[in-house]
Amino acid sequence: MPIKGFNLSFLPKQVDFFSYFKKQIKLVEEASEKLIEFLDDPSEELMKEIERLESEADEVWGELRAELNQTFITPLEREDIHDLGILLDDIIDFIKSTAERFWLYQPKEVLPQSKQMAQQLKKMVDIVVKVIEKLEKLEDVSEEIKEINRMESEGDALNRRAIASLFKGKLDVIEVIKWKELFEKIEEAMDRCQHTALLVENIILKHV
Repeated sequence: MPIKGFNLSFLPKQVDFFSYFKKQIKLVEEASEKLIEFLDDPSEELMKEIERLESEADEVWGELRAELNQTFITPLEREDIHDLGILLDDIIDFIKSTAERFWLYQPKEVLPQSKQMAQQLKKMVDIVVKVIEKLEKLEDVSEEIKEINRMESEGDALNRRAIASLFKGKLDVIEVIKWKELFEKIEEAMDRCQHTALLVENIILKHV
């Protein structure tokens, strides 16, 4: 008979970690869309919207971390849950960093290469959305992995051409420094997308 005034349960706490991953990638997806808009129209309003999305993502990541620390039985290996949460948070961090640095540096013009790279990033985020959706049911993601590897190679090439163009044009040294860092931030976000997808593939392969 239960003791009056106590609500004890000996069942392990069940936490839906997949819902946290889905919340994270949704915020990443929205932020990647806003980055494209921002590079078309670099307004303070859009920058603050990206910052808001990143702040929300930080809260989700904090909640995930707290639940992981308090949960005894997890649906995936603890290290994999932790690493996946970090990678998803990294993507949106680099998106925010790109927008914030652009706003801080105030380059004289928006180079078209930045828009191309932001669009490539959004395509890669779309693939990450698909692999996160497939993670819970441990569905095959081999086609998505092929696609994101191809996109990452294209992203690397875009970044190389963008940086090379800085030294061939008529930009002054300060503008070159600004844009080199901005290109590298977008490229880092693309790298994290690939790393996220590869981690999901490894997780799935462990459990099938």
